[in-house]
Amino acid sequence: MRNNDRQSGQVVLITLLVLSVATTIALAMAGRTTTDVKISTQVEESSRAFSAAEAGIEEGLRTGAGTGGSAVSIGDPNVTYEVAVNEMLPTSTFVYPSMTDEGDTATLWLTDPSGPTLPTSGDYNWHIIRLCFGNATAPLPAMVVAVYYYESGTYKVARMAFDPDGARAAGNNFTSIAATPGDCGTGNPNITHYRNLDLTLPASFNLPSATAALMLRFKPLYNSAQIAVVGQNGEMIPKQGNVIESCGTMANSVTRCLNTQQRFRTPSGLFDYVIFGSGGSFPQ
Repeated sequence: MRNNDRQSGQVVLITLLVLSVATTIALAMAGRTTTDVKISTQVEESSRAFSAAEAGIEEGLRTGAGTGGSAVSIGDPNVTYEVAVNEMLPTSTFVYPSMTDEGDTATLWLTDPSGPTLPTSGDYNWHIIRLCFGNATAPLPAMVVAVYYYESGTYKVARMAFDPDGARAAGNNFTSIAATPGDCGTGNPNITHYRNLDLTLPASFNLPSATAALMLRFKPLYNSAQIAVVGQNGEMIPKQGNVIESCGTMANSVTRCLNTQQRFRTPSGLFDYVIFGSGGSFPQ
């Protein structure tokens, strides 16, 4: 009889143990399922908020205007965006947001070109400006610099090509100019050298005055380049366009924000080599 009681007790214990383990597993699976659903929901909401922010960026680029602090729905009242469009402030150092490919052109405005006509004087009032450039991967690029300026009622351009690689310059007829190692305080590993450009020096651009300069264009050769420009003698680099910031929001307060630059429009680099004349004819 005692053996039967003992066996019955063991069966009860085993049954309770099995039930306990099963309950623990069931609770764990339920908790995991709840967590997975929560994570999936968060990812979906974050993605929708991000898409709304992208839509806001596109609208800001298209219209050049913000939403004035008002939320705009993108079809679902639970998904909205707000856009702010602000002018870039003048800065002592302007770093281009991405590398400039070999043969492509990066433009720096020294005046505000957003009006109906191009100004006849620039806003940079010193004859020296520092060009910072480089690439963490060899070779060091050469640079072609074009300065567009106004003189005696005419828009003109002066160009200079320089190569910090003396051996290479001997074969390409570029001006061999030593570039000083340094990142111009940018902390960018691709900016490895700099060179001061004298806009009024007869041996370089020979402009009549610093304020005659309206636009600079930089073209790297032999390699792509990260480019930055630093004002000298306390002069600031003029604004280069607008900064657009867009925040997309879900109704449950999930918010994602993006920002981008909308720099002033510039002529295509192809126009650096186009011959044209006024009145529909080409000058002889």
